[in-house]
Amino acid sequence: MNNKFYVYVYLNPMKEGLFQYENHLFGYEPFYIGKGYGQRMYDHLRNGRLKKNSYKNNKIKQIIKLGFNFKDFIIKINQNLSETEAFDLEIKMIKIIGRKDINLGPLLNLTDGGEGKDNPSSETRKKLSIVHKNISNETRKRMIVSHTGKPSGMLGKHHSEETKRKFSLARLGNKHSLGYKHTEYSKNLMSKSRKGVPKSEETKQKMKKPKSSEHIEKLRYAALHRKKKTWFLPRFFVGEFVKIYLIL
Repeated sequence: MNNKFYVYVYLNPMKEGLFQYENHLFGYEPFYIGKGYGQRMYDHLRNGRLKKNSYKNNKIKQIIKLGFNFKDFIIKINQNLSETEAFDLEIKMIKIIGRKDINLGPLLNLTDGGEGKDNPSSETRKKLSIVHKNISNETRKRMIVSHTGKPSGMLGKHHSEETKRKFSLARLGNKHSLGYKHTEYSKNLMSKSRKGVPKSEETKQKMKKPKSSEHIEKLRYAALHRKKKTWFLPRFFVGEFVKIYLIL
């Protein structure tokens, strides 16, 4: 039997604490579980892999950008396993920690594990088929709820001064979207999406606050430089047309 496999976990250095799942204890919150052998646990850090837009990749890039050595936060949960043992442990760990996309935990795994098995047996194929095809109605509801918006995990919490400093350094020189302007179509869509959305009391109070002189000046400037449209209205008693400029 070739016991070359292991199961590994990616930890989030921005969320320190004691995270226990059965007999497994981590000093940081786990966000990804995987299995493999050799250098597999570092494959996700390659530039070619990180170019793909995914929640997992974005989390890894964010951690690296903040100055952390991400390899220090990759650990092997168990090693010297057969592929079947690693396959079973990966599925177990994903189940007990929970996937974020179905609102069961912090893991950014998008499946219940077991993918990429070398020459899987017919029994294993049946297991994978059951896992990935027969999704219960309860799980479907959880997936829907997870995508309808929920309070941020930072609600009521505050970043430490050190974390704030790292965020600040990471954003230096960021010119993403600089000079970008939304199209009229995008503006209309955003406007429609906001209509009928109730505002919180906090938001209402902020809107009531007096604007600064600088803000008022900007609003005045914007109003004066809006595009003018020309309308012609009939002057019924004279038989002429009066040109009226309306600022929209």
